[in-house]
Amino acid sequence: MSLPLIEQALAAHPWVSEARLGVVQANRASLGALLVLSDAGLLALRNQGRRAFTEALRHYLQPHCETIALPRRWRLLRQMPLNAQGKLPQADVEALLLAPRSKQPEVLEQQNIEGELHLQLSVPPDLAFFSGHFPKAPILPGVVQVDWAISLGQRLLDLPCGFAGMEVLKFQQLVRPGDRLTLTLRFDAARSKLHFAFRNADNAPCSSGRILLEDDHA
Repeated sequence: MSLPLIEQALAAHPWVSEARLGVVQANRASLGALLVLSDAGLLALRNQGRRAFTEALRHYLQPHCETIALPRRWRLLRQMPLNAQGKLPQADVEALLLAPRSKQPEVLEQQNIEGELHLQLSVPPDLAFFSGHFPKAPILPGVVQVDWAISLGQRLLDLPCGFAGMEVLKFQQLVRPGDRLTLTLRFDAARSKLHFAFRNADNAPCSSGRILLEDDHA
């Protein structure tokens, strides 16, 4: 079994821009694949869902390796997380394969403009929440968008930590794997309300609302 040959085979697939393999020591040893998706790969993931996507890649690999060498764990990325030297050591590959799938967006940029916090976010293509919502057409659940607004607001704006309710929630455009989003947050301290709005790369509204917060006295 040659890991470089399997990596080369994966990288030759139109859905894959780059591939790294590692041994996953969980219960029993098996191979895992860290993949950077091409634009075609991201589209396939959006249209088919994660299970069908990875099964198609396993089927594609069958002529290239024995069944025991087929990857059993997958992590789907838009770019490899290289270190300061521009490398990804094998130990880091295996740590990434062992780590749970992300539940948070990647914060690309943040600005504070006239009392509003503007965040540029990237939605990980392999976000854990996509698996069950929905298996064949991954869509970011609305409750996750609300949770992101609260957690990012509390982390970056020093907000009260108690949740007291929501108002005027709107969900308009779907959020899919790999999307770029702008999140605008504004906290009305007098009313203890966090105003949030997500927009996609086309500046179309995805969701918005007001979240009532209070000090947690528990």
